[in-house]
Amino acid sequence: SDDCATINAVLTQNMVMKAARLICDKGLNIGTIIIDAGWQDKYGDWNLITRKFPDMRGLVDELHRMGFKVMIWFAPFLTEPGAQILERPGFTFGPTLKHKEMLVNYANPAVRDWIEEKLTKWFSSDSLGWDIDGLKLDFMQEKNYPGSHSIDPEWRGEERDRKSTRLNSSHIPLSRMPSSA
Repeated sequence: SDDCATINAVLTQNMVMKAARLICDKGLNIGTIIIDAGWQDKYGDWNLITRKFPDMRGLVDELHRMGFKVMIWFAPFLTEPGAQILERPGFTFGPTLKHKEMLVNYANPAVRDWIEEKLTKWFSSDSLGWDIDGLKLDFMQEKNYPGSHSIDPEWRGEERDRKSTRLNSSHIPLSRMPSSA
């Protein structure tokens, strides 16, 4: 979508730090920073764009000092045209019927070794690691269950406003929502 293209274009290390400082300055009860799509070069390759994030470890360390947990966005099955992974025999399969895209082939032991290296770098607290706390996994449902109704909110089980069938944009679990008078 256009919103995704916009955030991908403007997401930088400075933007993340500005948001974190604003959260702290306003006293907002937010404990996790998610660095969304835009930190990586190509879906499927998952290499850091160093011109946008010149020091990912330094960023994560600073966010940890501020009291935040840090997650990065990751869509483990996705690839996109131009990704280097597409040139590696056996690393992808497809194309899918719905989106005509190639998917990462985790049945291949070499792919599992390759992704283990990525995950180790992202989660490692050693001097070469980023020391992140988690992943925001995306685009999982339709890759695992291609016949699913993943765009149907009823099927996904999203939270709903008590007075209507509208989606509850605040995403507060119903058990924590104030009861209506």
